[in-house]
Amino acid sequence: MVIDKPSGLAVHHAQGHDDNLTSRLQDLLHLRRERFRVAPIHRLDAGTSGAILFGKGKKTAGLLGRSLMTGGMNKRYLAVVQGVVSDARELNTPVHAKGSMKPALTKCRPLTSNGCTSLIELDLITGRQHQLRQQLAEAGWPIIGDHRYHQKSTLTSGRILLHCCFLAFPDPVNGNLVEIDCALPESFVTAVKKLGSATRGLLEFLP
Repeated sequence: MVIDKPSGLAVHHAQGHDDNLTSRLQDLLHLRRERFRVAPIHRLDAGTSGAILFGKGKKTAGLLGRSLMTGGMNKRYLAVVQGVVSDARELNTPVHAKGSMKPALTKCRPLTSNGCTSLIELDLITGRQHQLRQQLAEAGWPIIGDHRYHQKSTLTSGRILLHCCFLAFPDPVNGNLVEIDCALPESFVTAVKKLGSATRGLLEFLP
């Protein structure tokens, strides 16, 4: 199952997140009289929107999880960041993960910039927690709306401007490549519009 997760909805149950995507999907399968247990194969932060893959049943979840661990899954994101990203590059700074610093790799490509903010495309090569948010903030291009890693920003968007727009993974049954495009939600576009002159010229480049 590939789900288009809205911004503001957590993937897992946690304190303050009794309503979460995994519970909603489990309830849906119960209504359908399907006895599968669902499990997210990768994660999206609560504020991030976009495509997230779930496995139905232990066997399928295991196969998809192994594909993720061996690099068989491609994940692409769109983000609006503060600052000017002028050329494509790799971000390879280590990030905090599970109590220590872990190596991490992201490929970054600018789509457009207006001298104040930039619209960029990101390919997540490793999958550390908060990897994109940490690496972009350290590079001097924090994601707009990310108050955890962009505490000094004067730009308030109403949501973090980060969206998972593409997933590709092998079908666990036949091995065929599955490719999923996930359009930007209206909440993302509305948040960009609210920033006014700070994001002038970016809207026409939004897919």
